[in-house]
Amino acid sequence: MTSKIYLILLIVCVILIPSIVAAELIFMDNANVANPAPDFTLKNLSGVDSNLNQFRDNKRTVIFFWATWCPYCRNELTGLTKNKVDLDKNGVKILLVNLGETPEVVSDFVEKNNVPFEVLIDSMTSSKKIYDIIGLPTLVFINTDGVVTGVKHSFPENYMDLLNKIFPK
Repeated sequence: MTSKIYLILLIVCVILIPSIVAAELIFMDNANVANPAPDFTLKNLSGVDSNLNQFRDNKRTVIFFWATWCPYCRNELTGLTKNKVDLDKNGVKILLVNLGETPEVVSDFVEKNNVPFEVLIDSMTSSKKIYDIIGLPTLVFINTDGVVTGVKHSFPENYMDLLNKIFPK
């Protein structure tokens, strides 16, 4: 009898746990939305410290958290690169933050793929925690006031609506 109970519990866990995790990925709001974007300083590919607020310079900004091994990240990066002219025309700055890889690996990838954006290296993944990153890719949208207006896992067509969003103070 107890083995049947354990079997039923096991089946319930196998069905429910993935559903709960999926629901978190789909429906969970990022705690940074409607709050000032947490500032951070990381090294760029030249080994120079780069600060988010200085990079942003009060412009609309998208932080793209990614990794070279992530096929979805590479796909999103290709789309961002193709849309660079439109992004520039709309005054949108793109900052790539690589999570967990060495500067050598990232530099090789950036050179081979002609990545036209500023790239910061977060080998220790410290920004992952402050931005509540659940999976890759993750895009964080920041308006001109420096407030996080949205967090997405793919670049939406309505990105300007997100970047122009204003929250009551």
